[in-house]
Amino acid sequence: MTEMTNKAAAAKRCRKVLEIEIRLFWKAAGFLLLFLMPVASYLVFETVTGNLQLIWAERAVLNILWIGVFYLLAFAISGTSRIAVPAVSLLLFVLAVAEALVVEFRGTPIMVWDLLAVRTAMTVADSYVIELTDEMWEAGSVLLWLNLLVLVCPARLRWWKERLVGGAAFAGAAVGFVCYFYLSIVPGQVLEINMWEMNDTYEHQGYILVTAISLKYIVKQPPQGYSAERLEEIYAKVAEDAQEEGKEIYGKAAGHVQEEGGAAGDGCPDGNRPQEWAVNKGKRIEEEWAVWGTKEQIRAAGAAPGEMAQRGIMPEISPEEWMGEGLAEPISGGMEADSAVDPAMGSSGDRIQPVNLICIMNESLSDLRVAGDFGTNQEYFPFLGRLQKNTVRGNLCMPVFGAWTSNSEFEFLTGDSMALLPSGVIAYQFYVKPETGSLVSTLKAQGYEAVAMHPYPAANWNRDRCYANMGFDEFVAGEDYEGCETIRNYVSDRADYQKIIERVEQKQDPDDRLFVFNVTMQNHGGYEGTYGNFEEDVWLTGGMQGKYPKAEQYLSLIRQSDEAFRELTEYFENQKEPTMIVMFGDHQPGIEDEFYDEIYGTPSENVPLEERLMWYETPFVIWTNYEQPERDMGRLGAVFLSSYVLELANLELSPFQKFLLEMSKSVRVVHPVGCYGKDGSFYSWEEVRSAACPYQELIADYECLVYNHSMEAEGRRLKKMFRLRDTRRR
Repeated sequence: MTEMTNKAAAAKRCRKVLEIEIRLFWKAAGFLLLFLMPVASYLVFETVTGNLQLIWAERAVLNILWIGVFYLLAFAISGTSRIAVPAVSLLLFVLAVAEALVVEFRGTPIMVWDLLAVRTAMTVADSYVIELTDEMWEAGSVLLWLNLLVLVCPARLRWWKERLVGGAAFAGAAVGFVCYFYLSIVPGQVLEINMWEMNDTYEHQGYILVTAISLKYIVKQPPQGYSAERLEEIYAKVAEDAQEEGKEIYGKAAGHVQEEGGAAGDGCPDGNRPQEWAVNKGKRIEEEWAVWGTKEQIRAAGAAPGEMAQRGIMPEISPEEWMGEGLAEPISGGMEADSAVDPAMGSSGDRIQPVNLICIMNESLSDLRVAGDFGTNQEYFPFLGRLQKNTVRGNLCMPVFGAWTSNSEFEFLTGDSMALLPSGVIAYQFYVKPETGSLVSTLKAQGYEAVAMHPYPAANWNRDRCYANMGFDEFVAGEDYEGCETIRNYVSDRADYQKIIERVEQKQDPDDRLFVFNVTMQNHGGYEGTYGNFEEDVWLTGGMQGKYPKAEQYLSLIRQSDEAFRELTEYFENQKEPTMIVMFGDHQPGIEDEFYDEIYGTPSENVPLEERLMWYETPFVIWTNYEQPERDMGRLGAVFLSSYVLELANLELSPFQKFLLEMSKSVRVVHPVGCYGKDGSFYSWEEVRSAACPYQELIADYECLVYNHSMEAEGRRLKKMFRLRDTRRR
């Protein structure tokens, strides 16, 4: 009896030991699966992107470790791999598929900043044909089987002590690696993103690792030498230059008095010589304008000069001084004599200022021949290509290619270069704060009503908030275009421009000043498929015919844009109110890479850095319905265009816009690729910051201004640099 009892007890102990061993086995297997999932997810991820065979071995290890961080944190929070593994693996798989599709559609990878613009991306997703590859289906199947295995064999932290201690250990390991990565690995291995070969960086280093590296760019440190004192010095220099220019202009006016027969002391107070009187009088008036505002601002307030003087809100001057007779009216900034475009003059000698100032940023508008020659069955720019009368034109160098439209309009409206902001950032998500000085504030200070127009949802790229912060009075968008003509899935340029005309015609007084900033949609990417409302009528000829269907659809679209712009100018040609229309493309289109390679004659990766600006050039025109000299300005950085628009419109510029205008005499392009001097010389950013660059100090000053304008805290911004004093009657 005792023997049988002992045998039963022994058997029971064996069963318990076996159960413990089995539990330990399954627990070990569960944790083994958990620790192997980062490897599996990495293989699945880069198989989907197509980069698995290209990634360097040491970078593959870092990718796996970073993926492991996600799994460890998810496991520490949930306490079970049945939740952590499906959640993380599914998220990574979706991201991999999205990355592969985005690279195919727009030619550039998904960056951290794009996550803040998911809503914008979803609104245009319908324009693209989404096809999942065999690799995606196979990778998804493997991931499904791995998740089923994890459900059968999970890793778990069962008791509260296990959850507390184990969870803290796993989370601590993850955080420890992250700290070690940024403090030791990144500086030790000099891990960087090559912004000019971004795709190459992702292909050879892996998506997860490059995304982790990109986080170090989020925080932008003040530029070297940045201080409040330096900003004041820059401001004082701009003011001094303006004063010297004013003296020169007044001196010329005094010379005119003398030519008319005036002798020393004739009609001049205190018996001064005419030139001295003119210069001194000009200086006094200039100082008074600095207090009371420009003539344009006072005129915009709606009162005559005599009335304003009686009310004590402007200096007492003669009607001749007010009208600019005898003393030339001061202008702000200017171009070099050999590159100047003379401001338009009216029959009375007054400088014409447009009542309607219309700026159009046309989606993907570009002349692809800047990158190489090719033949077509007919011209795609029959009107724009021949437009000369009353037209200033050139090639605008945009900061982006194929996407990120909002960064282009940010440069145009603010004058701040994307090259000096954190790499890859979407400016509209971070850097347009309330009362940001811009083209909008400069025009509003001179009596213009500011209206933004965009035939798509107002929230895209955070425009609704940014436009409000800039000071736009109205934003016509989205549903306001309901019922308008469409081409493919977007409102046509013709219908968009008709809305501009309607807005101009809605003014209570035709002479009321109106500024319109319009962003079109017709030519948006997704150049594939057929549409009942759009017929392709431009195609490539010769050996390229039918070879690049995306390029051919794109060329047919911009021919429609050309015709719409012709109709817009014809309408305003017949209007008596002075009107200026500015149009430029926001970036080149995301069409076949092979097309660009063929027309240039060299694969893109072999193109020298200094020649890559050709992929960022778009045409711009400044047309008026009144006389102005024609001119081709060549290449111009997007940050400078709004200052030239103000100058050509004979309007006052803010000190920052004056700085930009003066800077453009020496540096014609400031771009993420590098900087280009007035003689076409190229300087990489490494060279720009060296003593060998003749523009080093000038660009350093500009960098300080950009930092203060866009990135500095609210109370530390030098607002007088970026905004005009608003003298409009309230």
